Amino acid sequence: MLDIGRRRFITLLAGAAAAWPAAARAQQAAIPLVEFLHPGASEIGARDVAAFEKDLKERKVKVLIYNSQVSEKLTERLRDIAGKSKVPVIGVTETMPPNVSFQNWVLGELDALDKALSGPNS
Repeated sequence: MLDIGRRRFITLLAGAAAAWPAAARAQQAAIPLVEFLHPGASEIGARDVAAFEKDLKERKVKVLIYNSQVSEKLTERLRDIAGKSKVPVIGVTETMPPNVSFQNWVLGELDALDKALSGPNS
């Protein structure tokens, strides 16, 4: 198995997921597959938040991923919109749980994403 280190892996995964919505919106024909909420999400502009909400309401988002270790009003509101729109919502953690190997932790996060993307609401 490739050993790139836990922090580097999480940084790469989070960076790619956080950049995806902006890249997808820049290409007008593209539809976002995943939109990712990060702890600094409350610092984004009102136009971006409105576009994010619209994408959720129109089910252009296949799954909403959020950091379950951070709670903010914006995150909670977007989770509520996703739930009402029947967009799957999954929480991920940024710190490894005790008594779990790094590989099992990451595989568990990825399994939850796979399940959300292949579920009845996807």
